[in-house]
Amino acid sequence: MKIVQIDDAKIHLSELVEEVDSGSENKIILARRGRFVARLGGLEEPVSLENRIRVVKGIFSVPPGVDEENEQIASHFQIQISGQE
Repeated sequence: MKIVQIDDAKIHLSELVEEVDSGSENKIILARRGRFVARLGGLEEPVSLENRIRVVKGIFSVPPGVDEENEQIASHFQIQISGQE
């Protein structure tokens, strides 16, 4: 963890962001007059759809005929199912 005064951070922001982005620093604390006021850190990688599906694989099952009532359900919302006139 690195601590940087906010005035210095204004001058060196692009370098600080690069340190976090490259992984050389996982977070940088910004201080004003010795008091911690903010944190600069990287974003977590979003979980891919494939990995989210893998987590629930085998937990849920889709019953046969799940789409049989689509038109009736859509009529309650005053929408038309694409491909059906």
